[in-house]
Amino acid sequence: FNTRISSFTSINDFTFDFGVHGLFNLKNNYQTNGKIKNRMNLAVGATYTLGKEFASNFEEITETIRYATNTEYVVDTAAWLEGTEGSINIPSRIGGGLSFIYSNSANREFVFAVDYHQQNWTQFKSKFGDEEETGNLANASDLSFGFQYTPKQIGSNIKALKLSSYRLGFRMSDTYLDLGGNQISEVV
Repeated sequence: FNTRISSFTSINDFTFDFGVHGLFNLKNNYQTNGKIKNRMNLAVGATYTLGKEFASNFEEITETIRYATNTEYVVDTAAWLEGTEGSINIPSRIGGGLSFIYSNSANREFVFAVDYHQQNWTQFKSKFGDEEETGNLANASDLSFGFQYTPKQIGSNIKALKLSSYRLGFRMSDTYLDLGGNQISEVV
């Protein structure tokens, strides 16, 4: 016989995300006929997600199981913790980004962007009944860089390859996972 423990946590609450975005014209160069020769813009944005203690419900079932011909059979329910109410504290998240956008008279567009987010997962906490758990979590952050090139933005009789946008990006992250004192990082 084998034992299987299944746990279920549901969150029944809501929170809010806030954001602000601004597009600023840095410079326009005009041709002699008055049409724009090239344009430079700066896009700035910021986001904030409220941290909150969410109302939650926890349930756990422990079963004795048996396998026969690749099929799993439940033999007995060893324990069942039914509907324990509690809370989960999710920390706030803050982020921001900048984009520099350059367009020229040939309708080509170049975009350079950087983005940063941070969330303090050391503030995470779950509490169900008399048990409180903080987990082995670390502060998470990620930094992203990107470039986008669009050969043509508008016009008729333009082939699909010229209407497509081509992107290249890079992201470095320190995740919220801390395993044995080592924070998991990733580079993509």
